[in-house]
Amino acid sequence: MRYALLAALVLTLVGCDAPNPAAQATEPNSPGAVHGLPVDSFDPASAAACQLGCAAPLDDYSPSEVADQPDAPVGSVARCPVSGVVFRVTDESPSVEYAGHQYRTCCGGCADKLRAELAATL
Repeated sequence: MRYALLAALVLTLVGCDAPNPAAQATEPNSPGAVHGLPVDSFDPASAAACQLGCAAPLDDYSPSEVADQPDAPVGSVARCPVSGVVFRVTDESPSVEYAGHQYRTCCGGCADKLRAELAATL
């Protein structure tokens, strides 16, 4: 119980929306690239929290199935441009528009961070 509360607190502070008990760590350099953003690396703090709360279980997909961003279709698995975790894209997945394309993020916290980072580069 203590660990669940601690994990929820960390996820809230870092920006991930809800813990996913089936989530597992993902490889940050596996297929499923993010193209076209002026973002040079994944956020390590978000990566740690989002692996607990947003990541798709490793047995739910194969690395070759990870869709490239931008414009990953609903139902696919994609790599979050902020945290780097692989997540299942749903209709409710937050997205950020940039240069005429839609970048899906694993959670609202990552979408907010991406918007802030893009605003700072313009």
